[in-house]
Amino acid sequence: MKRLFAFAIAIFLAASATAQTTSFPAFRGRDARSSAFADVFRTVSSGTDSFFGNPAGYIGSKQDILVVGAQSWMYGDGRDAIIALLPDVLSGGPMPAPGENFRGFGLGFKIGAGFAGRGLGLGVFLGRDSFVAKNPGETSIVDAILCGVFGAAIPVEIGFGTLRFGVDIRPFYRLRGLPDEAAVADFAASGGDYGDFSGGTQALSGVGVAVNAGVIWDAGPVSVGFVARDISPSFPVVASTVKECMDSILGGGSGGFTPSGTATLDPDISLGLCWRPMPEGRARSIFDPRLGAEFRDIYGVALGTTDIADALAVGIESVFASTLALRAGLNGSRLSFGIGFRLLAFDLDAAVFDLAEAESGRSGVAIRFNFRL
Repeated sequence: MKRLFAFAIAIFLAASATAQTTSFPAFRGRDARSSAFADVFRTVSSGTDSFFGNPAGYIGSKQDILVVGAQSWMYGDGRDAIIALLPDVLSGGPMPAPGENFRGFGLGFKIGAGFAGRGLGLGVFLGRDSFVAKNPGETSIVDAILCGVFGAAIPVEIGFGTLRFGVDIRPFYRLRGLPDEAAVADFAASGGDYGDFSGGTQALSGVGVAVNAGVIWDAGPVSVGFVARDISPSFPVVASTVKECMDSILGGGSGGFTPSGTATLDPDISLGLCWRPMPEGRARSIFDPRLGAEFRDIYGVALGTTDIADALAVGIESVFASTLALRAGLNGSRLSFGIGFRLLAFDLDAAVFDLAEAESGRSGVAIRFNFRL
């Protein structure tokens, strides 16, 4: 465990000494559970939720073996229009191309498996997100990630609570493309073939390693968390189409791409707190509410790229009989809400959410299924 912490410090120092070139923002996954309460409990996460939350959550009362987890999301112009589209999507119907009904439309997925608990976090995840924009000034995106997670956490009793420290090392493959206007026009003309749209997109891709580190202070019903994610030194990237990248990875292409530059990840730094008023025991097993608040993307706020109002969020989750969960959140003026069920080893979550201010008027829906032990 000491070697893991030392390696993480070495990566942090390398990242701080590296001049930034191309910048990759955080992967835009839309988790159905956390999106429902505006992601406010990410800094005080526990169990397998800590893989994309706070690695300090690898130690604590919750222990999970995530056999398989799968989630999917879609988003576009207007909450009512997105919800009305759900029956067609669930029945296997075609995805919409940008037009009169949708001036922009996106969808994605994430799958993975792992173990979190007893101070350890081990997992592997694959995710992809595609967004086709047609509004003037907006950017279309094809984004994908494959990563492993190797993490550890330790508790320290300090007399007036417990401090939990955690860190994980995350080797990753990252691909990100920005389709041009011609690709969007061809996509619309083809009637919404997302495979052709993303396959021909010019993209940058590369392999790197990042460190995530965090601390959680538990003091009775209150927990305060701080996490710094995606701290990474620069890594070489190659320029090619998405299809060429995939063919090379799967062994169907010529491979041997020559690096065309370097890239780094944008650090994701957040501070949050959670109040869990019900005492442990029978009362909490019957009714377990949690209220939280978070100040996120501190790095972006410091640079002036993120507005303070967009960085503040509040949320609530109420769990009944350890089975039914109702959730709601507020991030700026954006609302989100959702529901979750847990029965034996199965979790099913759904959420409806509004997107960031830069995507004004755009909403999405997400679902998540987990099988855990």
